[in-house]
Amino acid sequence: MTATPRILIVDDEPQIRTFLLLTFEHAGYAVRTARSGRDAIEICSAEPFDVVLSDVTMPEMNGHQLAQWIAAHHPTTRTALMSGFDATCEKCSYSPRCQLIAKPFPPNKIVSFVEQVLATS
Repeated sequence: MTATPRILIVDDEPQIRTFLLLTFEHAGYAVRTARSGRDAIEICSAEPFDVVLSDVTMPEMNGHQLAQWIAAHHPTTRTALMSGFDATCEKCSYSPRCQLIAKPFPPNKIVSFVEQVLATS
């Protein structure tokens, strides 16, 4: 990757958003955050991202619904989902550019996971 990778972090829990914001900024990413799937759609409609990292369990719109929207509207954007409850698959069936990681994870593991997601064609 030559350009700074752009990541959008989506989670309804402020502590997790802050943890991931600091983790990915420290790893050299250009980071934006959103507190919901609806906010993420608004941001994605205005700015391009290399990857969207979203929690699965959120009110109103869950991470799977957001990933399906991204796959339909931004097919080159990769999606990484994280969940403490729904970690039964490594890939989402509706998009080859979507992968899933189980919570909790240390900072180095989530950065490595996103790097692997970005390296996937």
